[in-house]
Amino acid sequence: MLNRIKLKSEFSRNVLTLMSGTALSQIIAILVLPILSRIYNPNDFGKLAIVMAISNIAGVVLALRYEMAIMLPKQNKTAFMAMAQAVFLALLFSIIESFVLSVLFKFTMKAYSEYLYLIVLVSFSNIIFQTSVLWFNRNKKFYLSSLFSVLKVICIFVFQFSLQNIENGIIWGYFFGNMIILSILLIFFIKNFLYYKDNFSKNRLFYLLKRYKKFPLYSLPASLMNSAGSNVHFMLIESFFGATATGVFSMVQRLVYAPIALISGTINNVVYQKFTYDVVNNNPVYDNMKKVAVVMSIVGLVIVLVIFIASEYNILTLFLGKDWSKANDLLIYFLPIILIFMVSSSIARFAIFERQEISLYFQTFLFIVVFFSIIIGNYLTNNFEYTILIYALALSLVFLLQLNISLYLAKKHDKGIK
Repeated sequence: MLNRIKLKSEFSRNVLTLMSGTALSQIIAILVLPILSRIYNPNDFGKLAIVMAISNIAGVVLALRYEMAIMLPKQNKTAFMAMAQAVFLALLFSIIESFVLSVLFKFTMKAYSEYLYLIVLVSFSNIIFQTSVLWFNRNKKFYLSSLFSVLKVICIFVFQFSLQNIENGIIWGYFFGNMIILSILLIFFIKNFLYYKDNFSKNRLFYLLKRYKKFPLYSLPASLMNSAGSNVHFMLIESFFGATATGVFSMVQRLVYAPIALISGTINNVVYQKFTYDVVNNNPVYDNMKKVAVVMSIVGLVIVLVIFIASEYNILTLFLGKDWSKANDLLIYFLPIILIFMVSSSIARFAIFERQEISLYFQTFLFIVVFFSIIIGNYLTNNFEYTILIYALALSLVFLLQLNISLYLAKKHDKGIK
């Protein structure tokens, strides 16, 4: 009984630690938006969205998803080897990626070719950030995850504000902000590398490559599909409706997903660590997953109600400025996504059950739904708002499917224990 109380108390502290840091980073990100939205117009935000989309998609392949193995080994020295392996792979594939993108930019999206090396470096920075957060969370140093989330938001804003008088300052500000965080995290990595270097050997590295081969085989294609599904809509919207429409859409996404990132994202970091521990040690997880799903459903309903009221009273236009009136019209179409994704993103992790193949199938389906919902929406309506409505409804159904699959895997795991 005392151990149970202790575990629950520790879990609560971890949630509060992460939530305080994540909350602060999200609050800062929201507070600076009225400043940036009056410095930069929707067209500028649209260009930034495209650069970020390319970086996100291109960056997925860098570490071959071996960074996901950081949470799994029982010993820290083995876990750090998995982390180092991911970093070295990311460095190698960043070089290869620069050549691949240079060829692609010759045939498509030529307007963004000037940002080639910026995109590659930001992609590498994202991998380092992800591996570092996983390492911090594994070691229950949740305060460091929170700290770097806050620093990243602040650094990007400071550079975007400072570079407002140069062309595409919003893009270059995003780049330099990421580079500051990359530099700091690399220092952390080198420090740990010097501490664990005596444990490194070719045999162990090859063992890790083989032991966690499901990550490149299944998680990599799945993550690539997920990243494409999460970013391809920016490119499609720009091709159909222009960069300004893309900027409006990206701004609404920022504001809509802010509460999701604040609440479900924070819960997810801690829950992932706890559920992974339970699965590795053959503890039941289904009941806990259901409890998290119920709580997040209630939270999602409250957030949907607040956003609906904000849309009705045109609060978004007052918040962002007169150039963003179209964003207020789009806001209501995101309500179904908010409710379902709030729940799904809190518990949906196929990797903890080592069922990466299911993730591959699901993410491929997600990409297909996102891609064709916008294509079909544009074809049927030739209207920006109606296209986004069709996209939002289709995406909501996909997240509902993801939630049910996760609960099914948890129930199957628990039956296996019995």
